[in-house]
Amino acid sequence: RDTFKRYANPYTTGGSVKSAEKILPDYQKGDQVKHVKFGIGRVLDIADGGRDYVVTVDFPGWGTKKLMAAFAKLKKV
Repeated sequence: RDTFKRYANPYTTGGSVKSAEKILPDYQKGDQVKHVKFGIGRVLDIADGGRDYVVTVDFPGWGTKKLMAAFAKLKKV
């Protein structure tokens, strides 16, 4: 049961949290992008999602996906 104690929660233990800067993606609506799992798709929309941008991409064979830009790590093709 002590397993969870190894991971300190900075919100409750007084630790510091790095805040990531929101950076506008280097691709725009209409561009083709590559995702590690879904392959190549076309950007349908980029919306402000608060701490990050929400990117809507249509991936042939996978359908339309809404992804957080920083997490998805999309690369312009």
